[in-house]
Amino acid sequence: MSDHAIDKAPNTTYTETSSYGTKPTFGSKAKAFCRRFWWVLLIGFVSSNLIIILCLAYVGLPNIAQAQVNKSTLEVKNMIVIEPTKNSVRLQQEAFLHSSSIFTPTLDAFPVALFLENTEPNIKPFAYLQLPRVHSSKSTPVNLDQTVSITDIDQFSEYTKAVMNNEKVRLALRGRTVLRLGKLPPATVNYNEVLEFNGLNKLSGFDILTAHIVASTNGGPNLIGTASIPNPSYLTLQMGNVTYDLYANNTHIGTSLMPNLTLKPGNNTVDMQSTVDLLLVAKLATPTAGILHLEVRGNSSVYNGQHLPYYEAAIQSNPMHIVLDTAKAKAG
Repeated sequence: MSDHAIDKAPNTTYTETSSYGTKPTFGSKAKAFCRRFWWVLLIGFVSSNLIIILCLAYVGLPNIAQAQVNKSTLEVKNMIVIEPTKNSVRLQQEAFLHSSSIFTPTLDAFPVALFLENTEPNIKPFAYLQLPRVHSSKSTPVNLDQTVSITDIDQFSEYTKAVMNNEKVRLALRGRTVLRLGKLPPATVNYNEVLEFNGLNKLSGFDILTAHIVASTNGGPNLIGTASIPNPSYLTLQMGNVTYDLYANNTHIGTSLMPNLTLKPGNNTVDMQSTVDLLLVAKLATPTAGILHLEVRGNSSVYNGQHLPYYEAAIQSNPMHIVLDTAKAKAG
């Protein structure tokens, strides 16, 4: 064939086809990776879930536990303080721990400090109670009967004065215990509670009900009677032999003993054995009506031969004023 024939040949188009096929997609790459490295992904999944569980158990649970303890409340029904000594009292208490939690954890037994709220942040405990182990529910009894050592007489005296002179008293409790819930790790929690309750309100309403002049022997009482002492609190206080000094027109006229005094909630009628200067009383009373404006000042509180400085501080902080009809006393 001649060169001229070749030049006249028709135009021809050539198409090249790849021998590697179509380009792989992202999904196919991901599937291939998962098939090859599934064990790496499994370890990562287990590890991340383990971290989350551990965080919940060791960080989240204590925070939840503390929040539930903070929301709980202690309701005291009555508190009986008896058998006092200079350095201790016997405390009997009926109380309930209320909780709104859906959980029912157990709190280990633990000591709790008692102190006046106004001493915070540098608290000054005057005693420690041992709270029992409690399995918490909606309303759980927390009853006590224990001898409590007084660790700070001055602070306990401040407490008794607050009880004597105030309409309301705020007593703070603080401690630390372990909360247990099923198989979960134990959680250490702080217990902080403030009890607000009625005080003695200066023994407002104190009055002498009866007074009878009697013959005195060997310098003993010559005026015998009864007095009314209201107690608006839930406290029962065994105070022993309580002695008051009696004054009229700022003049000391005698003393009065309330033997074996125990104040219980409600109105108390107590015996009074007084030794007074009757001539001075007649002189100081109003000439016409025989009315004597009497001031009753606390002196001492003695139980089983021991002075009780905390009760003495309380009664000495609260002088009381009453009006005595001497004519009725003579007629008696």
